[in-house]
Amino acid sequence: MNIDLLLNRAFENINQRYFGRSEREFVAELYHQLRLTLSKNKKGTIEVTTETIKRQAVNYRHSVFNDSWVRQYFFMSRAYIIKGEYYKRVPDLLIHEYNNRNNQLLAFEVKNANGLSSTEIKIDLSKLIVYCIGNLKYNRGILIVYGQSTKINIKEMPDIKELLEQYPMIEIWVVERRGALTIINKSSC
Repeated sequence: MNIDLLLNRAFENINQRYFGRSEREFVAELYHQLRLTLSKNKKGTIEVTTETIKRQAVNYRHSVFNDSWVRQYFFMSRAYIIKGEYYKRVPDLLIHEYNNRNNQLLAFEVKNANGLSSTEIKIDLSKLIVYCIGNLKYNRGILIVYGQSTKINIKEMPDIKELLEQYPMIEIWVVERRGALTIINKSSC
């Protein structure tokens, strides 16, 4: 199963109108298209899920939090919920084996490019690093930035370029419209 090919097919099947809609609507349509594409190509325990909390959440004592960049941006957002010392972080989409930690393929964060700041990008990249390096052990983390006119110039964000070089399992996928995909990763930096 070539996950990148399945993702490309899913993006190609998203109706153009979703590229101008809210993040929640875009994620719902991407989820739908991924499920359709995955079901045609793979039977078994691997599935796509949305906003899934794994049985054992992020271990906040993991060494990944020794990285000052990760620590700074992971805890910056108001999007976490404090329950004692527990911060609940839930990826937008996952491709994984649901009930255990086998086959943790991809964790996704999704952002609408409209008004997107470099700080928001850093917050989501820090979450993806934690999903991949931390105890959840996802193979790859992808930040999907979508919109009708999406421009991300990685040369203007040297700290993000450095981060992608340090963590090669993290990528940024810029999707402007059906069939228009740019992948920013360690190789393209």
